Amino acid sequence: MMVRIILLLVSLLAVPLVPAETQADISYFTQASSYNGVKISPKGTYLAIRMPKDGQQVVAILETKTMAVKHIVRFGNNKEVGQFHWGNDNRLLVSLSIFKGWLAGALDTGEWYAVNADGSKDKYIFGYRGGGSVGVRVKKQESRRAWGSIIDLLPEDDDYVLMASQPMSRTGERLSEILKVNIYNGQARELGRSPIPNAYFLADKNGDVRFIAGERLNGKWDVRYRDKRGDQWQTIDSEGERGGTFKPLAFAGQHHVYALSNLGGDINGIYKMDVRDGSMKLLFKDNEVDPSDTFTSPDGRDLYAILVEPDFPNYVFIDGEHPSAKVLKSLMASFPGKQVQIASETLDGMKAVVAVRSDQQPVSFFLFDKGNNQLRPLVESRSWVDERTASLVEPIKFTARDGKVIQAYLTLPPGLELSTAKKLPMVVNPHGGPHGIRDRWGYNYETQLLASHGYAVLQVNFRGSGGFGRAFEQAGYRQWGGVSQFDIIDGTQYVVGQGIADPKRMCIYGASFGGYSALQSSILEPDLFQCAVGSMGVYDLEMMFDNGDIQTRRTGINYLNQVLGDDKAQLQQYSPVNNVDKLKVALMLIHGEEDERVPVEQVEALRVKLDKISYPYQYMEMDKEGHSLADPETRQAYYQKIVGFLDQHLQL
Repeated sequence: MMVRIILLLVSLLAVPLVPAETQADISYFTQASSYNGVKISPKGTYLAIRMPKDGQQVVAILETKTMAVKHIVRFGNNKEVGQFHWGNDNRLLVSLSIFKGWLAGALDTGEWYAVNADGSKDKYIFGYRGGGSVGVRVKKQESRRAWGSIIDLLPEDDDYVLMASQPMSRTGERLSEILKVNIYNGQARELGRSPIPNAYFLADKNGDVRFIAGERLNGKWDVRYRDKRGDQWQTIDSEGERGGTFKPLAFAGQHHVYALSNLGGDINGIYKMDVRDGSMKLLFKDNEVDPSDTFTSPDGRDLYAILVEPDFPNYVFIDGEHPSAKVLKSLMASFPGKQVQIASETLDGMKAVVAVRSDQQPVSFFLFDKGNNQLRPLVESRSWVDERTASLVEPIKFTARDGKVIQAYLTLPPGLELSTAKKLPMVVNPHGGPHGIRDRWGYNYETQLLASHGYAVLQVNFRGSGGFGRAFEQAGYRQWGGVSQFDIIDGTQYVVGQGIADPKRMCIYGASFGGYSALQSSILEPDLFQCAVGSMGVYDLEMMFDNGDIQTRRTGINYLNQVLGDDKAQLQQYSPVNNVDKLKVALMLIHGEEDERVPVEQVEALRVKLDKISYPYQYMEMDKEGHSLADPETRQAYYQKIVGFLDQHLQL
């Protein structure tokens, strides 16, 4: 059945499949996933499947029983489908995104459209362009200069959803309206305005918004509650005495709310708040990491589980007796060693779309029928990947030079385990970001490609990475060229000390902040690596305040001041452009000519300094590429160039 569905969709959308002729074939690893999301309609009549078409995301709507394709939702030019939700059993809601590149992702515009499963009655129902030409056969609707986000899908009402409408003003504290939006004609009824900015809204079991929390410009949290819609908002906390983070997740009865918070501490935990007095009861907090995902009932209103990933992904059940929790537990037993997730459910919980993945298996989607306890294959995101020949991803931990324990992942060449990995050539691969981002256990096409060439691949969750608590992330602030790099270096030396990596055959490669790390770590430890590849990297930290798209926004300037600081001496010390005389590695630089996040001026400044001292390097400039790899041919050439460079200098 899975093969038939895949072939049907491939035929319809002309999505090429890559034959698994050889593990060394670059395109085997780098071709984009064929499918990246599946949702079942509330009564189970239809499936919506998101997939790429000509570089942009579209959604195919299929009839569940026959798997016949009913309609394809797509937009023109550089626009694509972002989020997608079933408004009722026959009507799909999709948000519009502006395509910004395959790696960098797309920009959510806050606009929403709706269409019936057969493609009829398509309508622009919310957005700021209101009636402008936005794509294929989308009818006009009045303009609303705001970002729209769904608060509640109102499963008990087939005609309406609750949305938050946040004004697009660049100044002041933006106060969102609560709207009840008709998903057929876009008409909206105002149900009130948030008294606090940047608010999270929480609806109760009846679909009434009764809890809000928002962060003011001064960084203080404001949390409020009301007994029923129409009542005055009662203040629980308006001065942020609790400190730290606070995000409401779901109601837990009439007078209690589940929330994600660190209560002014470090690691985020799950708390149960009594809204009558603001008291908080801790339900779960991991010792090492923040929860990385939450899982709710089919109507989105009951929290039953969270995901934590200190190394491998693990579930913590908040309500283990919830029907969805019981289904998830049974499915986990059916897929030992895999990460299993309920991606979507019918409202009665009788049918569910199940996502299954592992470090060697990209995500595959199944349809589970609870009534007959049957699991039916749907589609595979990367059907050409053979998990039997894929590489293992092993979590490791090491102690940094100052005594801090750091978590990392090591991807090994196919067929090897930690016990059998000895004196391997190694590529150190720092992640981008750096803040709010972390590496995780799972299938990663880039590390799998490198491992297929015989390399061990090290990914260090250095200080500054997200997901390990507030203190861990903030330890990397103003330390881009310091402690963050020393963690990468110490992790590299640990793997060498374990006898896994050959100290005479090691290179470092990364993109964005990872590109910066490739240069900066090679400067701090000139004899550690034999080669370095800096892709789309930052090489002059002072330039970040004058060039690029981050500094064009007030929030961006605040971010740069927070994470980089204003110590010019330190910024210069931590900038590779000022330290090229310390380099000893064989060097390759790659950059996109149209990069707005890290403009090409960054690499040009570095090249001027390298040329001044006649330092040899290879350079690849990608025409028409930004902070991304949008074009498949460019992506193929990009990895061909990198792998060839690594093979040469790691003596393979």
